[in-house]
Amino acid sequence: IPILRKSKALLINTEKDNNMLTIVESIATATPIVTTDIPYNCDYIKKYDLGIVTKKLEKDDLNKIINNNKYYVKQCYEYRKFISNEYLIEKFLDEIKKL
Repeated sequence: IPILRKSKALLINTEKDNNMLTIVESIATATPIVTTDIPYNCDYIKKYDLGIVTKKLEKDDLNKIINNNKYYVKQCYEYRKFISNEYLIEKFLDEIKKL
């Protein structure tokens, strides 16, 4: 986590599985993600601008994350409340109230 916190981005280059805890840890430390467009996490990374999602990672993707790092860090700060235990518990309790 200390290394992740100091990083400009988390780089995940995968062709099979993009559903990993490291992505959530990265968002929690406000470290943007650069990844391929393999499901599942790539959908919300793209939707909330938490980093860069692409079919094939290129040098330009790394330059973009560095040049716009403050923006992506801000996006991660804003989104990380949605992955907190408190938020998830509140959502769960709201759903129970609807029953």
